Order: sequence, then structure tokens, then C-alpha cells
Amino acid sequence: MSKPFDATTKYLIDLSPADWLLLAGVTLEPGAVLEPFDADLSTVSADADRLIRVSGVAEPCLYHIELQTSFDARFDERVFWYNSLARYEYRLPVRSIAFCSEKTPTVRT
Repeated sequence: MSKPFDATTKYLIDLSPADWLLLAGVTLEPGAVLEPFDADLSTVSADADRLIRVSGVAEPCLYHIELQTSFDARFDERVFWYNSLARYEYRLPVRSIAFCSEKTPTVRT
């Protein structure tokens, strides 16, 4: 749910996105094209293969198990994405472990 001031702030960003980036300390290359757009990520479905919660220890955490049997050029990005979403959702450190076939790259995060 949007906050009351979100629409106004988004409108101001749309009017002059370069100013907002400059305010944040970003230096843009000459000729950079800026395109503000709605970033509704609520339609994205993310389903990690399995999470394992570790509790009753000094440093509780989650282990994220991801299984991969075929090549996926963006596998590392997907594992990182699931790791980040799990960290956000459960507010615990997440350790990702990928089990891959011989022709699939392994990933550690």
C-alpha cells in the first residue's frame, strides 16, 4: 500500500530524475538517458527450492538449498535473488547452497 506522499514524490522524480541522482551523489556520463518507470515487483513469483531454519544456537540463520539440473546462464543471479528475498522476509542471515549437475556452475553466497 502506498503512503500518502508517495505519489507526489514519484511525480517529482519523474519531472527531473537527473536532479535526484545528482542529489544522491551520482555522476552521469554525458548523453545518459534516464527513464523513470513504475517498479511494481509484486507480480514476481519467487520460490526457492528449500529453506532450512537453524535455531537454538548462538547465531540463528537460514540455509537456502537450490537444486539445478540444467544450464541457466543467470543461475547465480537467481540464487542471489532468493537469498536476498529470504533475508528480507525472515530477518535472518541466509547461506545459500547450490547442488548442480556436472555441467552447471556452482554458486556460494
